[in-house]
Amino acid sequence: MAMTKDRNTRVIGVGCEISEPVAGSTKLYSGGIIQAIAGYSGEAGGDSQPILGISQEQVDNSSGNAGDKDIKVKRGCEFGPLKNSGTDPVAQANAGADVYAEDAETICATQGSKLAVGKLTKVTSEGVFVYIP
Repeated sequence: MAMTKDRNTRVIGVGCEISEPVAGSTKLYSGGIIQAIAGYSGEAGGDSQPILGISQEQVDNSSGNAGDKDIKVKRGCEFGPLKNSGTDPVAQANAGADVYAEDAETICATQGSKLAVGKLTKVTSEGVFVYIP
């Protein structure tokens, strides 16, 4: 499901912030998992395009062309809490294993056609925490 608002995804650690061009006709929300889609930033949620990190701001390029705007994306640290999948949940027993993006705010256990987001660090009552390299 596409995000409809910003979320408070905490950054744990220092990491690295990069600036990436946003896909055309796209609105990205702060705290979402960002994936490269044909060379531009978009919401995670499927195919084998690389995961870039977690968005640090909201960027509305819904009326723009690809690359008209950039988004700040953070990687190289732990992020959370993210949502745990209702149909393919991760468990604390999976700590250290690769986990996958079901969508821009939901983590699942099975790869299917999805690319790994990173390594599961913990599952708490708040949600799922993931290290994104």
